[in-house]
Amino acid sequence: MAFHESGIPFAGNRMLLVKLDDDTVNNAVQDGHFASVEDSPRYAISMGAELVYRARKIVLVANGARKTGPIAESLLGKITSDVPISYGQKYAAEGGDLRYVLDVLAAADLLAKAEEVEAKGIAVVDLRGEDYPKLDELTFVRCPETCRLG
Repeated sequence: MAFHESGIPFAGNRMLLVKLDDDTVNNAVQDGHFASVEDSPRYAISMGAELVYRARKIVLVANGARKTGPIAESLLGKITSDVPISYGQKYAAEGGDLRYVLDVLAAADLLAKAEEVEAKGIAVVDLRGEDYPKLDELTFVRCPETCRLG
């Protein structure tokens, strides 16, 4: 859903050819994916929310202060194509397994609105201060029968 831009309707948009808005292009440069705005593509192919939310389990990963507002809106606001990840509320309400993995900056608004988050029945597992394995210590193996990672 990285390029299911704000305002694109959910229904009928399983796969998208998206004209990237200026914010997306500038963010790609800021994040170091491209050396300059001129080097950044202006179009992207992406799965739309309609297709993404057909999965059995979804893990949404976000980091940085730029994601703070959209993350909080996606869980605490109404479901709207202006915040494409807000569709996750419908997905979870229908029994889907949706998990967010956030750094402290991306989670800031949720942490500040703990009572509202709890009132909506959203479980927050705060792992700050916990020890984590280093990425190079993790092993991922695909099961040949099911093709699932395990």
